[in-house]
Amino acid sequence: MILDLCLPPGDVPDEGFRVLEEARSKGLTAVVMSALDEREPALKAIERGAYDFFSKPFDIRTLRIVIK
Repeated sequence: MILDLCLPPGDVPDEGFRVLEEARSKGLTAVVMSALDEREPALKAIERGAYDFFSKPFDIRTLRIVIK
């Protein structure tokens, strides 16, 4: 799955991390992205099982390679 970390209601990464953990518990592979200009959310996402992390905006060609 492709997951943006900043989800409603607060547009902060907390909800995205919750969805990531739920997805991983169901065996899904997650590629996470965020427009946050901080390194901590990326490291946290990888630590919690994300396959990869992209900062937005991102290069669509690179994302396609990772998804394949």
